[in-house]
Amino acid sequence: MSQELMNQLRENGQLASQTAQVVARLVDTSTLTEEHKARMLPAIESKQVELGLLMDRLGILDSSDEIDEMLRAAATIERLWTDISAKLQNSATSDV
Repeated sequence: MSQELMNQLRENGQLASQTAQVVARLVDTSTLTEEHKARMLPAIESKQVELGLLMDRLGILDSSDEIDEMLRAAATIERLWTDISAKLQNSATSDV
């Protein structure tokens, strides 16, 4: 089970990192349209929920160095998703 959780965490983190790079580039070049934002925000929220469920599953396991490391990684990924969402929302309000 631990390997499955690690794989899911790695996948979520990679997607967060790739999404952050794309959003930063689009926001910086002002090419992110309202349509893009409308599609991206629900997808980001879905990934945040997925990560939260993954963290819940990790939290019920017996504590170990590996589990603690995964929880720290999950917290970092969670902050990244939150930052991406905030950047999108801030770019939406600055466009007005």
